[in-house]
Amino acid sequence: MLTDLETALDHPVNRGREVADFQAAADMLLTRQFIYRGDHGCMRAAETILGNRAYFENLMLATGRRLIVDTRIGMVGTVPLDIRGRRLRLDETLLLLAIRFVYSEGIPSRMDEAAEMPATTEEVVGKLEELSRRQRPEWKRLGEMLDMFETLGFVKQGGIVDDDDRNRELVLRPGLLHAVTRDFLDRLEEFAADAEARTRSAAAGAPIPDDEPDSGDPAESDV
Repeated sequence: MLTDLETALDHPVNRGREVADFQAAADMLLTRQFIYRGDHGCMRAAETILGNRAYFENLMLATGRRLIVDTRIGMVGTVPLDIRGRRLRLDETLLLLAIRFVYSEGIPSRMDEAAEMPATTEEVVGKLEELSRRQRPEWKRLGEMLDMFETLGFVKQGGIVDDDDRNRELVLRPGLLHAVTRDFLDRLEEFAADAEARTRSAAAGAPIPDDEPDSGDPAESDV
């Protein structure tokens, strides 16, 4: 890889770039997962990757990841090739799936030219409750999860909605399409159907098992 880097630095497209630029871009890919050229502090890293796609494809492959590139919107990112990705807890998995579901429902009517879509925390949490049949997370925990998803490039957080400090503006981002595939949405729908069946059984007075993850539960997942 060192020889490849030296070759890349000699290319005219990299005039003015140094080894440190490549190192910073690679580090940002591995820690943030999705980078957008228009985000504050991300332009140089994104342009370094976009201008050296083959180099970063090989570098990410060596770390067990696949490079994602969308030149139209200036997005670059990575997804794991196998189970070695970032491990999410159950509540994080369910929230991410709910966010992805809201994003899918908004395509294409609510999407802008950057493939981003406005939403609110209340909309996302409402979808989470609807599909998982679980209580909404405490506000502090919800904030922690949204902070993590913002770092990963899945959402942007904004101001409060209608003077309700527990309902905030969100922007759902196109990295969701690549990190949360249709298979994961199918698993959430299966989980929702199972939760609905449990609710009906409880209403009818039938005994139901403890609320433990089973084969239909998304449980922990990787992104």
